[in-house]
Amino acid sequence: MTKQATIDVKSIIFIFLTIAVLIVLLVNPSAYIQSTVNGLNIFTLSVLPSLFPFMFFSSLLTNLGTPLFLSKLSFTKKLYNAPPISSYVFFMSLLCGYPVGAKILDDLYMKGYIDSGDVKKCASFTSTSGPLFILGTMGSLILNDTKMAVFVLLAHYFSAFINGFLYRGKTKKEYKSVNLTLDAKDALDDSIKSSAVTMLNLCGYIVVFNLIIDVLLNLNIIGFLENLSHSGGIVEALLCGMVEMTRGTIMTSKLSVPAFVKCGILSFIISFSGMGIVFQTLSFIGECGVKKSVIILEKLSQSVIAAILGILLGLALWL
Repeated sequence: MTKQATIDVKSIIFIFLTIAVLIVLLVNPSAYIQSTVNGLNIFTLSVLPSLFPFMFFSSLLTNLGTPLFLSKLSFTKKLYNAPPISSYVFFMSLLCGYPVGAKILDDLYMKGYIDSGDVKKCASFTSTSGPLFILGTMGSLILNDTKMAVFVLLAHYFSAFINGFLYRGKTKKEYKSVNLTLDAKDALDDSIKSSAVTMLNLCGYIVVFNLIIDVLLNLNIIGFLENLSHSGGIVEALLCGMVEMTRGTIMTSKLSVPAFVKCGILSFIISFSGMGIVFQTLSFIGECGVKKSVIILEKLSQSVIAAILGILLGLALWL
């Protein structure tokens, strides 16, 4: 009874918020049509060119079984008491970016190679952005500062490495051998389809959450919180980045703050990834028997670690 009542209350709140947003959109439709166009531009001009080719070829390598030798290294098993295949998930997440790590964990869980406890452990260190987005999209297109992008990349990757120790399990057990290899034709077809679907979903999330940011800005909700903090735009950039990562990095790039502060903010935003990526991750891992609150906690802890590392690395750039 209590569980059902809780679900009903959440549904009512969500319905109310959705109706409220629709009313806001109807009051000023032209402004939010432009918000949608801006979101599509962010995806088309900044995200798609840097992510799709890399995601496709990485997916192709995965389906052909090329990177599976990484699982034989078993370094993640020694460090985190995680299944050996988590080494493979870790490296593929580093190469491909969000939300590939979560997708692979979901595939492994559905095929019975790992259980929910393994997913919980692995999710803490296999949720990362790809180097092409950080160095290409953010470093070259948004910041026009490759050096800072490298520092953000280092802070982001090391935060994932450190974050895994916070959720390290003590249980050691035997795991099934894994064979995910497809023949060349099936591998090509699957890689194209999976990459296209993932990018289409990502486009939808970017557009929707870019729209939500504009609603919050126009209602002065984010501005009110920014005025309370007197942070010079930092709180506004952080909040927007936690809603939609690319929009947050663009806003951060325009801040008049020291380089080490900017580096810390960007590291936090990239590591949290934005609610769009978080929802995508939850849609995958939610099927694996792991509580959503646990995944969000893991993302927050990684983000805080990344911010600290980003500030420390940024000091070297600023000084």
